[in-house]
Amino acid sequence: MLPAVFLAIPLIAQVQVSNGGDHIAVQIDGKDASTFYFGPSVTKPYLWPLRVANGTEVTRHWPMETNNKDPRDHIHHRGLWFAHSLVNGIDFWNSDPSYHKDNMGHQVVTGIEQADGGAEAGTIKAAIDWRDPAGHVLISEKRGFVFQRGDPRIVDVDIVLTAREDVTFGDEKDGVLGIRLARELDQMTSSEGCHQEAGCWGKRADWVDVSGKIGTGTAGVAVFDHPDNPRHPTYWHVRDYGLLAANIFGVKFFTNNSAADGSLKLPQGQSLHFRYRVILHAGDASGAKISDLYRAWTLR
Repeated sequence: MLPAVFLAIPLIAQVQVSNGGDHIAVQIDGKDASTFYFGPSVTKPYLWPLRVANGTEVTRHWPMETNNKDPRDHIHHRGLWFAHSLVNGIDFWNSDPSYHKDNMGHQVVTGIEQADGGAEAGTIKAAIDWRDPAGHVLISEKRGFVFQRGDPRIVDVDIVLTAREDVTFGDEKDGVLGIRLARELDQMTSSEGCHQEAGCWGKRADWVDVSGKIGTGTAGVAVFDHPDNPRHPTYWHVRDYGLLAANIFGVKFFTNNSAADGSLKLPQGQSLHFRYRVILHAGDASGAKISDLYRAWTLR
C-alpha cells in the first residue's frame, strides 16, 4: 500500500485553464496551448496562438507580437475568431481597435460561464453580445471551447447565436469562423480534393486542411464543419496568404452568381447553432489522417 502522504496528494489536471480577468490561458501537460483574449480593448474576442502537440505555433504572430517578419496585412485577423461582416448593416468582421468606421460592430464578453481544466480536457464558455456602434445588442452569443489533450491537439468550438431583434446576415464573403495562419502553412486541400486557393476558394466541403514546413518539421490545421450545422457543407473563404474561414453566407461571391442570395434572416428570439472541430496536427493532411478523423467525429 502507498504511504498516506502520497494518497493525500491531489491529482493535478493535465489541462489547466486559468482566468486572468481579461484573458483565459490554457496549458496542456504544463506547456502553453492557447489563450482566449476578450478585454475591453478587444473588438472581437479571439483565441491565440494555436499550437500543435510539440509546441509549434501554426497561427500568425502579428499584430499581437511585432518583433517578427510576419505579413502586415489585415490587422483584424487575430488568431481564431467568429464574426460576420454584414449583420443588419453592421460589420463585425473587419473590426479592430485601430479602425474608425461608422458601421463597425463590437463583440463584448459579458460573462465567463465556465473556465475549468481536467485530466483530459479543459473548457471555456463565454457569453458575448454583438453590439452596434451605438451599443445596441443585435445578437447574444454563447461561445464554447473544449481543448483536448493528446496528439493531434483538438479544439472543439460551439457557437449559439440568438437574435435579440430581427437580424439579417447579409451575403458577404467575410465570415464567419476565421483563423489567420502562419505564413509557412502553404499547402491547402479539402474533403473534395481541391488544392490551394485557386481550387478551394468559394467551394463547399466537409473540411479544409492547410499545412506546411514550419520549425523543424511539417504541421497543419484542419477545420471540420459539422453535418448538423446550418447549410452544411459550408463554403470556404480561404486564401493562400494564410486565411482559413468557413462561411455559409457569401454565396453570391463564392458562386460568382449575381442572382444568388446567401443572406439569412433570423427572427427575434430564434437561434443558430454552429459546431466546428479544429485539428492541430503534425505532418500534412494525408499523414494526419484528416479524412478518418472527420469520419470518426461525425459518426459518434
